[in-house]
Amino acid sequence: MRVRGINFDWDNLEENLISFVSKTQTFVTPGKEYEVHAVSVYKKVVFLLLVDDINTPIFIPAPLFEIVSSEIPSDWKCNLIGRLDLELIMGPDFLSKDMDAYIGVVGQDAELLTKLWNRIYQE
Repeated sequence: MRVRGINFDWDNLEENLISFVSKTQTFVTPGKEYEVHAVSVYKKVVFLLLVDDINTPIFIPAPLFEIVSSEIPSDWKCNLIGRLDLELIMGPDFLSKDMDAYIGVVGQDAELLTKLWNRIYQE
């Protein structure tokens, strides 16, 4: 899956996005394409795991992007979590297998990030 950053008005973000992004800490460029490495639904917001402009793997709300290609890798799995406001995670098994994997990616766990970087470099 590939997405492209869109122009959006920081002063008029949707209410449900305000707590997840900020102008000074969200590093994506309108018009730039990004490879998506996982998808999650947290607090009823769809998030995309991508590597941002400062080379950090991070979940960013999907409304900040438009889809360029909706094709997903054949080894992605979908896991309906349904607890602690996390409803779904979809991606490679090491990212989508359970709540701990999701929390590890969000928390920048070194072991999980190594697996992610290895996967990215193999693509």
